[in-house]
Amino acid sequence: IIGVVKDELGQAIPNTTVMIGANTVMSDANGIYIFNKIDCNQKATTVRFSKQGYFNGFKTLTVQANEKHIANVSLMKKENPQTLNAQSGGTVNFGNGIMITFPANALVNKITGAVYNGQANVFIKKIDPTTELGQKTMPGNLTGLNTKSQEMLLQSFGMLAAEIEDNNGNLLQIATGKEATISSEIPAS
Repeated sequence: IIGVVKDELGQAIPNTTVMIGANTVMSDANGIYIFNKIDCNQKATTVRFSKQGYFNGFKTLTVQANEKHIANVSLMKKENPQTLNAQSGGTVNFGNGIMITFPANALVNKITGAVYNGQANVFIKKIDPTTELGQKTMPGNLTGLNTKSQEMLLQSFGMLAAEIEDNNGNLLQIATGKEATISSEIPAS
């Protein structure tokens, strides 16, 4: 499995961690990564891309033994966070019709599970599936199972990448039993 990691402007992103299961490589100065002769799930191999300052990227591939497979990705930069007091909750508005409403005391540290009640930084990016960039940043392969457990192709009307961090960059998440409400406009075409 080979590919190139780029940013939203098409520039290579070096030193990106690329993972397939327990196998890890780093992208080179040109954003290129290569996995040679690794064991993969043929039906759905997930490639995970991570780089500080960017949203994680994912690609899902159907692979065949002894074949070359390409998984290029465009990572989205995390920028322009909106802030939220985690203790009191509230709504963060990102413009372009995107809002997230959090109840009070709804955030916990992703690693420890400890309740977080300080200032939270909420990052969000809209993924428009009608654009080439949207198709390169979209996670997965847009398949799912219907109620009869048959694999079907999904139709996307848009996606959002969202992450919440404390002021030290530690990941936060919604606490079990709490719910946040996301509002977003659907692309016209």
